Amino acid sequence: MPFAFYAADAEVMGQLGDHLRAREASVEQVLRIVYQPQALFRVRPVTRCSSAIPGHAEAVLSVAFSPDGKHLASGSGDTTVRLWSHETETPKHTCKGHTNWVLCISWSPVGGG
Repeated sequence: MPFAFYAADAEVMGQLGDHLRAREASVEQVLRIVYQPQALFRVRPVTRCSSAIPGHAEAVLSVAFSPDGKHLASGSGDTTVRLWSHETETPKHTCKGHTNWVLCISWSPVGGG
């Protein structure tokens, strides 16, 4: 755990001797040094893509989450719509029959399909 140190009423940022000389603090007297634990954060970098669900043969052109957030629909240049389980990232169904790219996806607001 990292600590911050304070001497002569200021935070020590370098060598203690340099810190005391800069503040003209006496080294002939008892010097009170205070320390405080600092917060430790572990940060994991986030990339633009945190997950991938392979399956379309061409580029994905549109996606939409279901109203309950449990499913994802994706439309592709391969003329299919795929329905996915958002929680398991697995395909549930592939809708075929479009004659061109699927440019727009929409769910019924009540979740009925």
